[in-house]
Amino acid sequence: DRQALHMALDLAGLACSAGSACSSGSSRPSPVLLAMGLPQEVVHGALRFSLSRFTDAAEVDAAIDILHRVVGKIRSAAGVRSTT
Repeated sequence: DRQALHMALDLAGLACSAGSACSSGSSRPSPVLLAMGLPQEVVHGALRFSLSRFTDAAEVDAAIDILHRVVGKIRSAAGVRSTT
């Protein structure tokens, strides 16, 4: 559930979006991902993370750590076994 993940990541201090960059504030699936013909479960589970030229490797590593921890908690709460 991308909405639940989006909220959990926000609470953990990691900013992301459930919508596309051109539809600020919207949580509708990305029209780009839909146009690419990706499976619905992929499109409806996608989140967007933005980087800039000022984003450094330590920030990316920290984001990955937060993402890994939050996804693990959500999977654990849902009774889903981790694949990592």
